[in-house]
Amino acid sequence: MTNPEYKMTCDDKKCIELHWKNNRHHPEHFEDIRDMNEIDIMEMVCDWYARSIQYKTDFIHFVITRQENRFHFPDDMFNKILVYCDILLQES
Repeated sequence: MTNPEYKMTCDDKKCIELHWKNNRHHPEHFEDIRDMNEIDIMEMVCDWYARSIQYKTDFIHFVITRQENRFHFPDDMFNKILVYCDILLQES
């Protein structure tokens, strides 16, 4: 799915929630996002990067404006996320 204007059905939403529940790299998987481990965070950043490519959006802008505002990561965790973002961009 590459159309950001697409409106999800109830079934789509249920599938996404099931995916979140069963995949630790999604903050929605946790009651407390501080329970995410290093691998979870790395996979999450890779997932976000793929999403930014899919929708042709600026990766860092997407992370800061969409994800930080959505999840309100603790400062230390968000700084770590930004380091992984930087590493990923250097390697791509």
